[in-house]
Amino acid sequence: INNPLLSSTTKQEMLNVRIGQQRFRKLVLNMWGHKCAITGAAQFITASHIKPWSESDNSERLDPFNGLALSPVYDKAFDAGLISFDDEGQILISKRLARDADLLGISGQERIKELNFRHKKYLAYHRNIRFEPNA
Repeated sequence: INNPLLSSTTKQEMLNVRIGQQRFRKLVLNMWGHKCAITGAAQFITASHIKPWSESDNSERLDPFNGLALSPVYDKAFDAGLISFDDEGQILISKRLARDADLLGISGQERIKELNFRHKKYLAYHRNIRFEPNA
């Protein structure tokens, strides 16, 4: 904000992004009861976009159904395309993660139980574009 090398338009855009991300986080965490959608843990939870912010349009970026509340291991694995979820919420694990999954506490039995039908289009995107099943 105080950087004189940035234009006022750039500064405003940066503020709008930050405000939007905070709004998204609040909506997603509220939707999931401030608990991980997989484990139910309440500590260290991240509001993770299913369809990434950089690949979403303005309405998708703030849509709470484009989000999951995830604990750190699941958040990192999801963002990296090493796990995804089918339309019933069952976890899918990339072959690239298979060797370390157990060490990370990922059993392959995980399931998101409270999926809304509005999550499904974003999960389909994640499975088809971000998830690397055979990597």
